This record gives sequence, C-alpha cells and structure tokens, in this order.
Amino acid sequence: PLAWASHHSDPWVRWAALRRLRGSRPAQQRRMQELLLLSDCQPLRALSLEALEWLRLRCLPRVVAAGSVLQLQGQPAERAHLLLEGQLEPPLPLAGWLECLDGGSWSSDLRCITACRLLTLTPQDLQALVQAYPECAQSFFSWLCAELRLREARAA
Repeated sequence: PLAWASHHSDPWVRWAALRRLRGSRPAQQRRMQELLLLSDCQPLRALSLEALEWLRLRCLPRVVAAGSVLQLQGQPAERAHLLLEGQLEPPLPLAGWLECLDGGSWSSDLRCITACRLLTLTPQDLQALVQAYPECAQSFFSWLCAELRLREARAA
C-alpha cells in the first residue's frame, strides 16, 4: 500500500515510506501513516512537514464501531474528521472541515459503514493552524473554492 509513496515527489514522503517499509516501532509507523495521510489531503498538500507535524500533534485519534453515527445533520460542528481507515457515509476523507472553518452546523448525517479509525480536530485547532502557518490559508482558500465549484456543479 505504500508503493506510491516511495516514488512521491516530496523527499520526506519517500523517506517516511521507505522507513516504514524497512520496519520501525508501531508508534513510529502510526506517526508516519498519519503524516502521509495528512499530506495527501487536498487542503494540506502545500504544508511543510513542520506544519503537518504541528497539526498531527493536535489531532485526537478516535476508533468508531461500524454503524455508529458520528454527527447528525444540524448539529454544531465541534470536530473535523480525517478518515484513516474504514468507510463513512457519505464517503468523505475529510468530514466537517468546511463546517468547522465557518462555525456552522453539519450539512448531513455522518455514519460509519465499517469500523473507522479517525483523526479529529476542533475548530480552534484549524484556526490555530492558520495563525501559526499563514501559508496554509491560501491552501484552505483554494480547497474551499474547489469545494464550492463541486457543490455548484452537483446542484445544477
């Protein structure tokens, strides 16, 4: 599953993938997997390893059983989720990020189809990221524009 990463254009991604493939302690493997997944998320792709590690350290890992409801439509968005393993309905790798960024409520229910492993962040974590690493504001802005275009296309 990490073959793609061993050919990635970013040298630290290649290093992490090769290190994981060669074997390391479970905690190091988890850290590398989390960093690789964070770096692969569209709004986070432009961030430095330092910024990704800063963010990773603020994430709360969460394991949720199959069939569980994470959020209900209309509830305030108190946490954003990044899917590490499992399947969500709707199928989103990033859930609640838009709602957390704008202080809104969930636009739909979020359920675990299978057992899921997630990293979660508070709206305050996302705001602190932008303050600590202003370059991520442009990345978030680009991602939000792409999401808006996608939603407009679906509505048409």
